Amino acid sequence: MTKSTIRLLVFDDELLSRSQSGTVWGRIYFDLGGNSFPDKGWSDLVVVITNAWIEGLFRTAVGATQPTKVLFMDGPIAIDISPTSPGLVKLDFTHKGSVKHSVIAHLDELLQDAISAGEALLAICRQHGRSDDSDYNRLAANIDRGIKSLPV
Repeated sequence: MTKSTIRLLVFDDELLSRSQSGTVWGRIYFDLGGNSFPDKGWSDLVVVITNAWIEGLFRTAVGATQPTKVLFMDGPIAIDISPTSPGLVKLDFTHKGSVKHSVIAHLDELLQDAISAGEALLAICRQHGRSDDSDYNRLAANIDRGIKSLPV
């Protein structure tokens, strides 16, 4: 297990599209400092996953002691967030129940990165006229909660 910088990457490219049900698909994956999870160029429900990531980090930041599972929608892929010591979390990146990557990271840095990715995603959605649904509004609210939970 390594201590690492984790970045959530969302993209404004040709893959950003809306399904018939109205959900927004796009490229989303994590940069684990040389590795990508689930895979570089992964496409999934980008707003839903970003929401789940921010919510999981927020729950941990405000004192949740039990692990939180963040699920990707396409495939049996998840990230388990487990508090380890003050300010640090263990992240297990799993595929089909098997841990592919395990890292220790600073919770505040993860939350700040998630907020930045979420703000970028909100701007992308607005630019493409996709800011009219409940997932978008939930993301905006989660970003606000996340910002308020960060140390000043």
